[in-house]
Amino acid sequence: MKIFLDERGLTLSENKTKVCKITDGFTFLSRSYIKKNGLVYSKPSDKAVERFIDDLKTTIQSNRKSQRDLILLLNRKLKGWAGYHRYTDATDAFRRVDAAVQAALLEAAIDKHPRMPLAKVKAKYWYRESDGRHCYALPDDKSVRVVRLADTLLLTHNRIKTNANPYVDRDYTESRTHEREIQNVTGAYRAIWERQNGVCYYCGRAILTDQPRTTVQLNLHRPPSVRNSAYVHKMCVANEFEVVQTMEDISVLRPYDVYSILEGIASGQRLKRIKKEIRPDWKHIKLKEFFSKAIAASVTLTFEMIEEIEGQALPASARKN
Repeated sequence: MKIFLDERGLTLSENKTKVCKITDGFTFLSRSYIKKNGLVYSKPSDKAVERFIDDLKTTIQSNRKSQRDLILLLNRKLKGWAGYHRYTDATDAFRRVDAAVQAALLEAAIDKHPRMPLAKVKAKYWYRESDGRHCYALPDDKSVRVVRLADTLLLTHNRIKTNANPYVDRDYTESRTHEREIQNVTGAYRAIWERQNGVCYYCGRAILTDQPRTTVQLNLHRPPSVRNSAYVHKMCVANEFEVVQTMEDISVLRPYDVYSILEGIASGQRLKRIKKEIRPDWKHIKLKEFFSKAIAASVTLTFEMIEEIEGQALPASARKN
């Protein structure tokens, strides 16, 4: 390495250089990296988490300003730190920081009101959200509250085409921009996310920070727009028919009696296949009817032919996949 750098007029700094096996892991710029099973994993380093928690505790304990100023200062630090580490597997680290912040705030509140009962201290500075979580906020303005890092959307780096020309490969460029806005929940997609309160439109469950997500059109007979779009789990898209058919009660997604199935296997009975009825207003009903009438052993369709059959344009994601 020294020879390689010397030829280019560079000098290796031994104090700042460390050579190690990536399978053993290393720490760089407050992140820990390690390679397992051919994949490189990264997360906030333990020292970086401890250092950040100590800084937050010092900020809380040394605060001499108003509660509003304290909340705004904490939020600036929390958002900045989360923005740097959101591209790593930071779920556990974020939860750890959240717990430390809440504990430090409670300790500071108790020190400020030593004679006040603990229940009243909590009622004065915290309020309970609909999901049961307690949030530290202003008593007269609940919108001014300490953010939670656990709510930060984690992002993943996807492999890109290094030779792509944005003026030639317009579909690829637009697809990347579209996907980036969806994952970051920025621009027009912020309104969709807030309208759904971070809940999947298909299954009705929260879209967690580390879960892949995408958007779907609510009505395929109308053009894509903010009002005509909804966030869903990518996993739910793969099982779209089952989820949509059972939106009112997610518990019937798998309407199978496990014990009856096991008893049938033990007795040698053949299992009956459950056939679901497809609604006439299913968005791909025309394509299904086309295949049901086809007599050829195999059928090949282009995107243009599919759009002609269904009478509507396919989303950009269909051409990408």
